[in-house]
Amino acid sequence: MGSPRIALASILTMFMWVGGPVTQTAQAVFLSTLVDASGNSNGGTFTNGNLTFSNFTYQPVSGPPPASAVTITAFTDPSGNVGIQIGGGFVQVGPGTTDVRLGYTVTIAGATRITDIHMDGNPTISPPGATATAVVTEQAFGPNLLGSIQINATSPPGSQTATMNLPGSFTSLTILKDILVSVAAGQPANTTASISIINQTFSVPEPASFVMMGLGVGICGLMLRRRMAVQV
Repeated sequence: MGSPRIALASILTMFMWVGGPVTQTAQAVFLSTLVDASGNSNGGTFTNGNLTFSNFTYQPVSGPPPASAVTITAFTDPSGNVGIQIGGGFVQVGPGTTDVRLGYTVTIAGATRITDIHMDGNPTISPPGATATAVVTEQAFGPNLLGSIQINATSPPGSQTATMNLPGSFTSLTILKDILVSVAAGQPANTTASISIINQTFSVPEPASFVMMGLGVGICGLMLRRRMAVQV
């Protein structure tokens, strides 16, 4: 059973290179170059623009693909937000479960801050309506838990998008993803749950935006003090 599943995982990964919502591919590496044989960080980093991704971890709870079949690619979404694309054949054919955990830290350089997190991808169930699951659940820490978002398979199949509005602005975040594809017992042997692309981007307002926000708060405070002085 292992070889066919890994072969299908590789095919889905190759499909990623010729399709999907890619708008920018500046560089790409295999995840195995960023983690050791146990799936823990080997100290490697990946940079896109002013974002640096580090402390990668990868733990397949059950099923493929191995880290050597997962790619990390520089990615920019249609709104201009920068991040990474995770590509791999996360797939379950027939009854069973494939579950992997992927984590990393994202740090921004300079005076800017991260204010929002965006995730989309292509979780798919085939045939549509089958009793199966294709879902990515993400948690963000900074260092405490800031929130979670999720994308699921839809019917008909299509890209999902989720956004987390952070309670503040951050220079560093830790991201943990649970990538789960499963097919319920009793489903036909050709029932498939899969995810081959997960896009992750971050909203980073220009430094001028923070200056304007600060000025706005200052002006509001000044107006309030003047109004209180007039009332006295």
